Amino acid sequence: KLIMYSFWYKVLQPAFGPENLKLTAMDTDCFSYSVCCKTAREYEEKKQLIAPVWFDRSGFDEGDARRCMVNKKRAGCFAEENGSVEIMEARAISAKCYTYRLANGYNDTRLKGIPKYISRQLNMSHFEAVSKAASVMRDGQFGDSLGI
Repeated sequence: KLIMYSFWYKVLQPAFGPENLKLTAMDTDCFSYSVCCKTAREYEEKKQLIAPVWFDRSGFDEGDARRCMVNKKRAGCFAEENGSVEIMEARAISAKCYTYRLANGYNDTRLKGIPKYISRQLNMSHFEAVSKAASVMRDGQFGDSLGI
């Protein structure tokens, strides 16, 4: 966790600015974040400055110019879970319970403890419905609507 916190506060925030970063999910060995930049080019330029030191890009497609084998399996380096394909949309209900849609249209759902044949049947709309129901319950609307 120390490496993750150091990366967040000492690398990402200075590179992109704290106002342009949003931590979207965090677990014991991974985290996802959203970066706001004016252009995709600005994002790539800033990311290229930190990538050689902090990212394991060995999982990128062979034809991708950003692919680099130098940090392959190196301790302290972050691997991008989906290689060079960006996550376009994601929903998380809790740790190890999330779904996401990639730029290439692929959807993936992870539910710890649930068999894959069940998790593959779920999609973004299922997670949105659960999130909406949870926010209604948090706001107290659930109890009121049932007369509780």
